[in-house]
Amino acid sequence: MTTSNTADRPALRLAGLLSALAATLALLASAGCTPKAPTLSPVRGQVLVDGKPIAEAVIVLHPAKGDEPGGKRLEARSDAEGRFAIAEGLPPGDYDLTVEWLASRFDGERSVRDGHNLLPERYADPKTSQLHYTVVEGNNEIPPLQLVGE
Repeated sequence: MTTSNTADRPALRLAGLLSALAATLALLASAGCTPKAPTLSPVRGQVLVDGKPIAEAVIVLHPAKGDEPGGKRLEARSDAEGRFAIAEGLPPGDYDLTVEWLASRFDGERSVRDGHNLLPERYADPKTSQLHYTVVEGNNEIPPLQLVGE
């Protein structure tokens, strides 16, 4: 006569369920069911006001759908020639751009730009800036952003 311990049956069932769950997860992962990270493409451009390049402007690319990927702002700062770049890249898609060019002031011996916006306020809002660009896979060169000053 064989005796079995009825107290071991739940533990055996749990071990069997865990084993089946692990096998299912491994199968799903190997089948490509894990989310794939989007391809990121570098974006460059230039910002001009009344035909002249502006330095230290902040250019932000907002996904046209309204959701910021990963919750981070996709922004760049222009150099002395008005050129900017988002070297880490953006996922392909439609973007609304905003531009702010803050007045500078001296903080001790260094100059900081945190004053009022020197550009018309419409450029600071993605709904009113009228600046749009579609990022595609590969290198992207935004045509010069021709802004009109106040």
